[in-house]
Amino acid sequence: MKILTDENVASFVVRELRKIGIDVKDVKEQKLFSASDQEILRHAQTEKRILVTHDKDFIHLTSSKKGDHKGVILLRLLDQCPSNVAEVLLRFLASDMDKNLSNSVVVVSEFKITVHREF
Repeated sequence: MKILTDENVASFVVRELRKIGIDVKDVKEQKLFSASDQEILRHAQTEKRILVTHDKDFIHLTSSKKGDHKGVILLRLLDQCPSNVAEVLLRFLASDMDKNLSNSVVVVSEFKITVHREF
């Protein structure tokens, strides 16, 4: 699995993903601070990475833009503490639900997971 984390995802979360062997690139480390959401999504598409973000604008961006992407995981958590974010994200990634995220936006909260598939 290859992931690109948006700049709003804490470095702690990136480290926790790497600890379990996930190939993670971070927007902050890639010097893409001022990149638009469209540029970030394009970067994820080019590198065939799932985008992890807290930014709900990606729901609209992916639905209005045709083209293949590996998926977007949108984190909508009540507790934004990095340790909670990492725990919830890792729990989701350990589930079977992460197997086919292509052209989907998956909204992950502490209490439920909603999958928006694009065709």
